Order: sequence, then structure tokens, then C-alpha cells
Amino acid sequence: MLRSNCDARSCRNFCCTRKDFLRGSSSSFHKFSCLLQSEADGEDTGITIDHIYYNFASLDWYKKHELGDLGTADAILTALAGLPKGEACPVKKGDEILVDDVCITVLNDRYEPDDDHVGERDGNDASMVYRMLVNGVTILFTGDLQVDGGNHVLETVAKEDLKADIVQMAHHGQHAVTKEFYEAVSPKICMWPTPQWLWDNEGDR
Repeated sequence: MLRSNCDARSCRNFCCTRKDFLRGSSSSFHKFSCLLQSEADGEDTGITIDHIYYNFASLDWYKKHELGDLGTADAILTALAGLPKGEACPVKKGDEILVDDVCITVLNDRYEPDDDHVGERDGNDASMVYRMLVNGVTILFTGDLQVDGGNHVLETVAKEDLKADIVQMAHHGQHAVTKEFYEAVSPKICMWPTPQWLWDNEGDR
């Protein structure tokens, strides 16, 4: 998962899991959705985006598994559909994205339990995993993966492909993938994208 800052003057590429802005801050989603809509309307935003890489479930899936995110998903998919041809790029397992001297590989297929197995965190578990190679260093972006999604990745992705020098701790490093997942990655550095209250473990949450 590679996110570009919407406040920057030039953003060449977005790579996003389906949860990047669905469960991100309202400010992040607002900036992103406004940016997409402005691009679709042909307005000069002062920001250049060459491509947006994504993998979202269908709206029917949201109705069953993530009803609370249905409106947000609909807004994003509608905005993506309105972008110029070739700018919005769906991705799948095995795809490689080249940005200058950086190679980004999509490692997994989206985990989607069937309608008979509706879980509490289906949307988080549907996160896409991206491995970035830059200057000989590998970085693994896990999105909001939790236990079921993480186990699906362990079962379907070769162990050597999961190994990385740096890993983004899944789901803010809380209630996420298993210890076995991180042992497979075997990182030297862990990045914790977490709010202050979680970092400080306020209220033992």
C-alpha cells in the first residue's frame, strides 16, 4: 500500500488497498474523493496523478459484508469510473507497477469470504498486500489485514515473496495478523501507522 500525500504539488501514483480510505480518517477520504472528483470534472487541481492502482469489491459485496462502508465505496468507485481512460488501474495478484526505479508487486488476491461466512472485519481482511523494492530494500505494505486475511496470504503467497526488510504493521499494529505472519516476513524494521492513543495504549485498548 503506497499512499501519496494529497497536499503535495505533484503525485504520480497512488497504490491503495480497498481499505485505504474506507477506514482512514475522514480528512484523508475527503481530500482523496475531492481530488478524484475534480480530476473527473477536468478541473486544474494543481496536482498531477498519472495512475491510481486499486482493487475493490463489488457494491453487492459491500451490501452483505460492509454495509457501513457502502456509501463510501460507491463514491470512490463512481469517481474512479469518471477518470480519464487509463488513469484508474485495477490490479491483481502478480501485477508489477514500475515507478521510476521502484518496483511494486501485488502479492495477493483479495480475500472475500462467501455470503455464508460473514465476519466482523471482512473489509479489513480484503486488504491487498504490496511489496516495494527500492534501492535493494524490500518493504511490505499489509493494509488493514487481520487474522483471516493474513492467514489467506500465508496460504496463497510463497514464503520467499513475503520476506521483507521493512514491514508496515497490519491494522495499525493492533488486532491484526498472527505472529506466524510476521515470522514469515522476518523484517528488520517495523513501521507502526498508529494514532497516539493506540501507541500509548490508553485504556488498555
